[in-house]
Amino acid sequence: MQRRSIGQTGLSISVIAMGCGPVSNLMTGTDTPRQLAVVRQAIASGINWFDTAPGYGDGQSERSLGQCLAICDTHVETQIGTKVRLLRSGGESFREQIHGGLRRSLERLGRSSVALLQLHNAITSEPGEQPFSVTPQEVLEPGGIADSMDELREVGLIQALGLTGTGCTAALTNVLESRRFHTIQLPLNLLHTLPDADPQPMQILAVCQATGVSVLAIRIFAAGALLGRPPSAHTLKTPFFPLSLYQRDSVQSVQMCEGWTLGERLSRAVAFPLKRQPVAAAIAGWTSQTELIEITQSLQENTNTHIHHK
Repeated sequence: MQRRSIGQTGLSISVIAMGCGPVSNLMTGTDTPRQLAVVRQAIASGINWFDTAPGYGDGQSERSLGQCLAICDTHVETQIGTKVRLLRSGGESFREQIHGGLRRSLERLGRSSVALLQLHNAITSEPGEQPFSVTPQEVLEPGGIADSMDELREVGLIQALGLTGTGCTAALTNVLESRRFHTIQLPLNLLHTLPDADPQPMQILAVCQATGVSVLAIRIFAAGALLGRPPSAHTLKTPFFPLSLYQRDSVQSVQMCEGWTLGERLSRAVAFPLKRQPVAAAIAGWTSQTELIEITQSLQENTNTHIHHK
């Protein structure tokens, strides 16, 4: 599988990365044999990058991923990206939460380090303007969030710093233009080409191209709406990408994808983000080996004609 570089970090990521989040519910569950089979298939397919977070199943995703990789990651080098979500309650400083959060993540993963630590908070002009959001000042001030994450990079516990691409466009742009972060996870799918689509993803994509920040595309299937799937249990309760968004995306998907086979939906959904610079990878979740094979086959169909970029 093709790999792309993440900025000047020295990291190389497969263009399809395995998302271990709650929408697919694979790694947040406890079906270890199925998890192990899928992770083995992912590695055999050339996937070297796994995306997780403490908030995915209250640590279960990290535990499941760590257990699986301990068994099957014996001959190839895999990379892990995890996250930290900062809270204003509880009495710990942001620095303490970042350092303590990574330590607990490493314990669950059974690793001494990870490739990427991502801030799992939206960035807005005012504190708490969106759920759990932080401000550019809190991120960039001396001794702030970026400095606290950089301390972990300096001692070799992480190799790169990342953002979650939610919040206000101006606030996100402010942080991206600081060039303190190497990656951003950005919702990016076919529906963003529609005339009435949210302009933020394309605006942030342009900022990333100008600043050299690598994009990890998420929600490439619009939480399953582009594939004609019902909402997941997670979609029914999350405040971040809520049911109302899924319902809107589902209506638009029916109109956009009329007459498309499932294979065509998969193929076009995978190709869309990977044709855009500076997207380094598309993060996708799946529930079985069959789904993974379908996704990697759809990638192969587009490799020679659609998704190469320098």
